[in-house]
Amino acid sequence: MSSVDKTQAQSSLELVFNKETDLPTTLVLTVLIGRRNEHGKTAKGNAAFSDGVEHIAFTYSYQFDTSRSNSLDDIPLPVRKLLK
Repeated sequence: MSSVDKTQAQSSLELVFNKETDLPTTLVLTVLIGRRNEHGKTAKGNAAFSDGVEHIAFTYSYQFDTSRSNSLDDIPLPVRKLLK
């Protein structure tokens, strides 16, 4: 549940790896948000995201560039600190 406006929200993060190189190829973030029905109520728990219950879905997909290898030296120091 979102603490901001008391809505039901659920998110998932999927990281797909290349089986040959063991490098990540795709990152997919999915966010589901329950919608209020005609009575102003949102279904509780996972019921808010089940088939037949209206909800909002947001999906973001990022494809990693694996055309060349990188080392940590290629990543700026401030960014490396955020990755720790």
